[in-house]
Amino acid sequence: MSTTTGPNASVAPDEDWHFLIDDIDIGPQIGKGSFGTVYRGNLFGKSGTEVAVKEIPKTLDQIGEFDHEVAMLKYVYTPIPHYSPSQVPQTPQLVLYGYIWHLFADIVLFMGITKNADKLYLVQEFVTGGSLWGLLQQKQIDINWKTRVKIALEIAQALQYLHKKNCLHRDLKCENVLIEFQSESTTTSSDNFDANESFVRCKVGGLHAVHPLPA
Repeated sequence: MSTTTGPNASVAPDEDWHFLIDDIDIGPQIGKGSFGTVYRGNLFGKSGTEVAVKEIPKTLDQIGEFDHEVAMLKYVYTPIPHYSPSQVPQTPQLVLYGYIWHLFADIVLFMGITKNADKLYLVQEFVTGGSLWGLLQQKQIDINWKTRVKIALEIAQALQYLHKKNCLHRDLKCENVLIEFQSESTTTSSDNFDANESFVRCKVGGLHAVHPLPA
């Protein structure tokens, strides 16, 4: 493998990151910003794995930003073994991604891209609990020191991995740290919700703001 760092380094071939637009069932909107609109969806049918789908208008400016983000994501996830979407199991749980999630437990998983005539789509892991910022706004929820330390440690581990890849996250903030809970059956607004018992891990997102460090 090439020792080049940054988005020009050796990565899996382009076709390994592409889905067909029909592979993705797009559901309700869950976010919106200058970068585009994010929807909750499913990969390979409504019973398939839940994903977050970022929809971006196919304009000249947006195409350039999209290409940069995808190049950086491919580089960040270079250790993922080569695969073809046609070989991904057609099951509710994508077995192939099991150990990939383990490898990148502290970073939101990039799964691939697709497009149609006027939109670009970036497919990522769906994280159940929303952002750390949203959690902190709910004053009725007590986050104990054990959970706080876990969150801080996992953010540090995500940054350590990016730094080993010679990359810098230029927009690390609570909105770009996502929280995973054990289940969505008990929502954070419920009176009996215990964030400390339900907390699984946090994941650093906002990888559109990741840039290679100067050589």
